[in-house]
Amino acid sequence: MDESYRIEVGKRLAEARIAAGFMTAADAAKRYRWHPQNVRDHEAGRRGVDPLQADEYARRYNILVEWLLFGRGPMRSTDDSLSAILRKLDPEEVREVLAFARFKVANHKT
Repeated sequence: MDESYRIEVGKRLAEARIAAGFMTAADAAKRYRWHPQNVRDHEAGRRGVDPLQADEYARRYNILVEWLLFGRGPMRSTDDSLSAILRKLDPEEVREVLAFARFKVANHKT
């Protein structure tokens, strides 16, 4: 991977992290159980981001992979459908959302 490309991807990755509400790479790493040094290396352009990592960052930071890797289009999609939201969650978080939805339906008063 070309160094200038890695640096540009890293800049967008740091921008996306901040936009997602994480002030530091360590904050994001802790939340998503990533190795903090890997996140710092990706953001600094010292290591390239492979397609699987790009997909993971995109899901977690709610950004578009095309924007992250190529700088094309908007950072974020305007798709706020339930399926789009659920795709961004861990399996355990999806189970929690479904349990809450079931509770709400069971206790719904019409």
